Amino acid sequence: KKMMMKKKKRESTTNTTLTTANARGTTEPSGYCLLFTFRKRAEAEDAVSALQQRVQDLAALERHQRDASLNASPLSFSLRIGVGMGEVEHKGHYFIYTLSKGAFKVRCEREKVVFISLIQTTNQPEFVVRDVARIGLTTRGVMGVVWLEELERSVDGNAMHLICRLPSEDTYTHEDEELDDVSANIVIDSAVLGVDELVRVEVDLNMKYLKQTEKLWLQGRRDAKAVEYDLVLAPQHRLNKLASTASLSLPTVTESNSRKNTKLLGTVLTTYRVQSLTQRAPSQKTSHMERLYSVMKKLKETKEDATKDKQQQQPQEGVGGKGIEGGDVVEYAVPVSGTGEVDRNLTDVMLNKWGKAIMNWDKLSKSDLLKLARDGIPHVMRNEVWVRMCGARGVGLEEQYRLCISEKNDEVDAIIDCDLQRTFPAHDFFKDEGGEGQKQLKRVCHAYAVFDDEIGYVQGLSFISAILLLHLPEESAFAVLVQMMRKLHLRDLYLPGFDELKIKFYQLERLIEDQLPTLHAHFETVHLETHMYAPQWFLTLYSTKFPLPLVFRIFDVIVSSSINFIFNVALAMLKLSRKDLVLMEFDEILSYFRHELATLYTDDEKIAKLMKEAAKFSVSDKALVQYEHDYILQKQKEMEAQDPINYLKGENERLQEENERLNKDLSLLSEKLMEKQNEVHKYEDIEALYKRTNGAQVIQINEQAVEIERLKDMCRSNTEAADSDRAALNDLVKKMEQQRIDDLREKDGIIKDLQAQVNRLDAVASVSASEGVEDLVSKQAQVNALEVQLAEVKLKLIEAECKIQTLERNLAVTSSTKKKRWFGGMNG
Repeated sequence: KKMMMKKKKRESTTNTTLTTANARGTTEPSGYCLLFTFRKRAEAEDAVSALQQRVQDLAALERHQRDASLNASPLSFSLRIGVGMGEVEHKGHYFIYTLSKGAFKVRCEREKVVFISLIQTTNQPEFVVRDVARIGLTTRGVMGVVWLEELERSVDGNAMHLICRLPSEDTYTHEDEELDDVSANIVIDSAVLGVDELVRVEVDLNMKYLKQTEKLWLQGRRDAKAVEYDLVLAPQHRLNKLASTASLSLPTVTESNSRKNTKLLGTVLTTYRVQSLTQRAPSQKTSHMERLYSVMKKLKETKEDATKDKQQQQPQEGVGGKGIEGGDVVEYAVPVSGTGEVDRNLTDVMLNKWGKAIMNWDKLSKSDLLKLARDGIPHVMRNEVWVRMCGARGVGLEEQYRLCISEKNDEVDAIIDCDLQRTFPAHDFFKDEGGEGQKQLKRVCHAYAVFDDEIGYVQGLSFISAILLLHLPEESAFAVLVQMMRKLHLRDLYLPGFDELKIKFYQLERLIEDQLPTLHAHFETVHLETHMYAPQWFLTLYSTKFPLPLVFRIFDVIVSSSINFIFNVALAMLKLSRKDLVLMEFDEILSYFRHELATLYTDDEKIAKLMKEAAKFSVSDKALVQYEHDYILQKQKEMEAQDPINYLKGENERLQEENERLNKDLSLLSEKLMEKQNEVHKYEDIEALYKRTNGAQVIQINEQAVEIERLKDMCRSNTEAADSDRAALNDLVKKMEQQRIDDLREKDGIIKDLQAQVNRLDAVASVSASEGVEDLVSKQAQVNALEVQLAEVKLKLIEAECKIQTLERNLAVTSSTKKKRWFGGMNG
């Protein structure tokens, strides 16, 4: 019932004209209610959303006209349209065609694509191109427009990039026409901000067709066909008229538009029409070139000033260095190699953090070290930390350095001398020709060339060695350089042929494509390749042009992790400069990388921002391995697509070079094998001599071991017999001692009895003194007899004591004899 009531109420109010009364009593329409019928609710929502977007666009134009009221042409826009061509390769990669003499060299019967870029070159907040409705191709051989299939699209600020697939050749060429040179037009229909109808622009496109198997030269510049249009919009009418409202056309409804919640604005808005759309020749990049010429002029002045009197004008660490000329301070706009002011202050927080890290170094994990290194290593502690991170201490490299610098190599020294003047010419330590800095740098480079004869000396090593010498003594700098080349696989970039470096270029290109697709599309449009701007980033680890504080921070992370951090820094730099790069052409971008990019990172705040941005990018080892595999497959397919004879010749030359290299390696391995075999024979002779000279000793030792075992058994048996004899003697001694004690007790008793008798006799004698002499004589005889008996008893007692002493002596002699026998057996 509620739904029916709402429906009746809605029908009763639909198409009702709202009126108001004026002062004279007449009625005039003040607004209109429009009715739209849709089959589905989603269609109604999409229509309302599209209408809201249209009103919002018109409001943006009103703001633009109001804000630019002081401008002579407030609604004037400049558009640069670039068109390039290429063909589809494996896994969706594109091979870019070259533009020669106004025509693209294309191969027939291959899947081809067109790259289109629309860039608004005027500095305005709103991008005038709201949408590209369709892109077509017109030729002389076919009437009408052949609409192209859109493959990819990306929008970045005031730029839009599209990739469309070209149909087969027979679609846009006449069947009787010979497929050689084809003239065509690219038609682009766009929806312009505030304009009801689509706006069409055209770009001439000339194609020179080659055979399907024709070899294309891969080197050289790859340009795009570029044209520029000046677009002027003029106000047309207002929305408060019924005609204008009825004729309002809705733009194409997209899924993104249907999600917007912009409310309808109740303001009176103005629509626009295209007043003029004129094509003009591409600009000569005057603004950028003038800036470039100014920068180059200042760079020249900087280099000239650096060669003048060094006592009056010394370049200081800073942006391009500073010099004194006529009492005024002159700032150079371009940084000279080896400049930049390093913060040598050490805060308490940094001191505590890194002090604890060094004390607990063995307990720190690799992730802990990486986290610390990303925040920066204190300048005064880099020497210790870099040596520990590289594991350059205690591995014998410092001793090896002294041996390497003693070997002469005049050819290498001549090349090193050429690079000494180009390595950090603005730094006080290296600027003096023949100074201590250049001497140390030459010795380190010479030592590594001798140490690693496969690499030798290549340009780029001098910059890395100079960075290390700014923190370490030359012996330690050499050790850290060797460990970086080994552990971080930095030496692979310098191998003959630079195959690993080419893989790094491809990996960087794929990373830009995956993580910065808009910038990659622009690079593809202007045909800029990574090998044109990134070699020094990899070969010198950014130390050639960039300020030293940034280079030191990059070294901190690379030493603590791997050289893959080069990719992170490259992606961060490109991202931070993306808005400027997408507005530049080929020459502008190259000059920007060579002269202007380094000037952006001259203070600690910008360096910290760059390092923080670099840490956000994810560069996984798995992705890099996959990119390397794709690169190898791509090169194989490119070789197979070449002319068979040239391919076989190139393959033959490559195999011959590989054969020579393998033969050289084989000869080296054969020499090493001979040396090892000689060492083995030497050790075998030593072992045989040892066996001959020590055989008798071994036999004698074995016999002595048997004799020792026999003596040990004898000693054990003698010890057991001695122990039993000792126990028996102890028992005998105890018995004799007990017998002596008993005899003494018995004799004492007898003596006491005799003494008692004597006492009695004395008493009797004293009492009966008067008795007769005969009795006295008889008593005296008894006493004498008793004394004789006492003397005999004492004599027996003395004899018993003598026997006891003899037994004790015999026992002591027996014990000492057995001990001597046992120790004598052990000594034998």
